[in-house]
Amino acid sequence: MRDIKEQGVKRHYFLGDVVGYGAHPQKCIQALRELECVSLLGNHDEAVCQDDIDTDFNPLAREGVHFSRSALEEEDREWIRTLPYKARTRGATFVHSSLYLPEEWLYVVGPEDAWVHFKRQRGRLCFIGHTHVPCVWELNDGLSQYEPGEGEFELDQDSKYLVNVGSVGQPRDRQIDATYVIWDNRKKSIRYRRVPYAVDQACQSIIDAGLPSMLGHRLFQGR
Repeated sequence: MRDIKEQGVKRHYFLGDVVGYGAHPQKCIQALRELECVSLLGNHDEAVCQDDIDTDFNPLAREGVHFSRSALEEEDREWIRTLPYKARTRGATFVHSSLYLPEEWLYVVGPEDAWVHFKRQRGRLCFIGHTHVPCVWELNDGLSQYEPGEGEFELDQDSKYLVNVGSVGQPRDRQIDATYVIWDNRKKSIRYRRVPYAVDQACQSIIDAGLPSMLGHRLFQGR
């Protein structure tokens, strides 16, 4: 959040899963609310707020969900329940998983998933999360996939784009830094930011909270 401020970002969008992983779900919710950003519902958020949802989660994910359930106050859960599945503003659409049945939490991991998503994408640009892996899909004459690096990625005015922003707290691309995206609507570009943070402290806080140690150690592996 300090880096976001230093970059001069004016508006903020959070694409879901504020709870269900780490040791401080209430602090994460508080930080989001203080930022006054557009926030969306993620599948882990939904599971934390509905006691009968988590059967499709792996055992580690279920542990995280159950911990967040016990750590949150009803006020926090009520706030999560108000979050929408998707939002649209200033020329872009935002969703946690896919615009195709967003409430089903489908993963966009391959070309077929991207094609299905693009059938529902009316605008030129859409941002997603869910897989925790940074990726840019471009639809023009055909479908192209890019693994974004550092620096600006220019958006062609004749193309549609699906941008996976990666993850701040739980990266899955073998990178351990927090990752987010800056969208410059004036310059028609996006830029991925990798921000180092105290991974060792985050890991230890997860272990100290009584969560499975793997949930902490995986932060050092980015997976």
